[in-house]
Amino acid sequence: MDKVTTVGIDLAKSVFSLHGVDGAGRVLLRRTVRRDQLIQTVAALSPCLIGMEACSGAHEWGRRFQGLGHTVKLMAPKFVAPYRKSGKNDGNDAEAICEAVMRPNMRFVPVKSAEQQALLVLHRVRQGFIVERTATINRLRGLLCEFGVVLPLRSKTVRRQAAQAAEAVPELARRAIRDQLDQLVIDNLCDHKLRIETLEGKVITLQSQVDNIEVNPVVDELTFATCIDALVKPTSSQVVSVANELCDLETATGDSIDINSALANTPGDLNAEFGLITGWILAPANWAENYNNVLLEMENLRQRIIFMEENCCAATCEDIKLGFTAIFNEDGDGVIIKFTAGAGTVIPAGFTDAGSTVVVTDKDGNTSEGVIDIVTNFNDNLEYEISVSGLNLTGDLTVNITAKIGNGTITCEKCVFKTVKASNCGYCTITASGADGSSASIIYDDGNGSVPLITVTPPTTSTTTTTTLE
Repeated sequence: MDKVTTVGIDLAKSVFSLHGVDGAGRVLLRRTVRRDQLIQTVAALSPCLIGMEACSGAHEWGRRFQGLGHTVKLMAPKFVAPYRKSGKNDGNDAEAICEAVMRPNMRFVPVKSAEQQALLVLHRVRQGFIVERTATINRLRGLLCEFGVVLPLRSKTVRRQAAQAAEAVPELARRAIRDQLDQLVIDNLCDHKLRIETLEGKVITLQSQVDNIEVNPVVDELTFATCIDALVKPTSSQVVSVANELCDLETATGDSIDINSALANTPGDLNAEFGLITGWILAPANWAENYNNVLLEMENLRQRIIFMEENCCAATCEDIKLGFTAIFNEDGDGVIIKFTAGAGTVIPAGFTDAGSTVVVTDKDGNTSEGVIDIVTNFNDNLEYEISVSGLNLTGDLTVNITAKIGNGTITCEKCVFKTVKASNCGYCTITASGADGSSASIIYDDGNGSVPLITVTPPTTSTTTTTTLE
């Protein structure tokens, strides 16, 4: 049984194109999948060679595919471009990648680990800060140079001398120069942040030592009145702290009389209504357990309201209308599909695509298949292009779309189709003229199978000679 041995994947943000061949180079896989379907699709393949362009996200996908047992090779996009056979689209790019990865002299990019990529991120961020600081210094030196002040290259010298030099320039220029100086001062303060924090720690330590020095201590007995006991009695600071916390709690929840009264007012039929809810307490013994039941009641009612909002007067499948246009692309090797309101498309809010597919069929019954996100295509006014390479383009093409659209509650399936007409040109004419007034015309009729005709007009006569090629 034939199996895929090499796969080329054209990476993107949302939709990915795959092109797979067997050991003899025969095409066994040509499809387009969404981002959330890519891992599942690759996992279903037997271990094979996977080629991708070394672009954004390629190393992450490479690590995932290697974890599935595949061999992954990355290539620079400029080395893949020469293998593209026709116009640039996702399908042709995937085919070019599949072809390039099998070349024995191809240069490959090693798949980096997550740690290696993290280190590269650190270097890039650091380099970005250095570039920003250098740009600020160069901008500041350039502004002052306009007024005849030339500062050295060192950043420390620029910070010291720029403020003084700015006093001699006009007010508007001085403000702009000070803005640049402020940025440099901020950078300098950040360099000293660690030193400041270290000094603050030392100050706190010294302050603690000073506070512990006893100089003729005088101990007075504390007196305090709390909500626990209105009488002023001597007590320790620890007892005062605990008493204050208890008083704060009583203020927030009420005293024991208030709590008992609230528990007594609890409706008795709540157990019948909410008793089967997980976590419900049939006989709450305190305020906390009663509050637990209140929260469960509120959540149950909230879920009921959400259910009614989603199901009462909600949109149905009858509210979804689909209409699209389908035309050949400029190269004639693909069909561009677009869903628009002008074509009759109506999709209510809240609906998303649930796996719509496209099948293009030629007059011989050959097909080309793809996956399309109809909702995104319509809402974002996007075009979807499907490759028709390999199909018979001498006749009409039929575009069949099986739409699957849902909103989490219902899923609607609709089938729409459209015919893309083939070119109706019956013949082609090529004419060449000479400097002496002669001309030659070649008329090729491909509509009825007739042979080419060549018409020649000599320069010296007005007669026309017609020759039929054998």
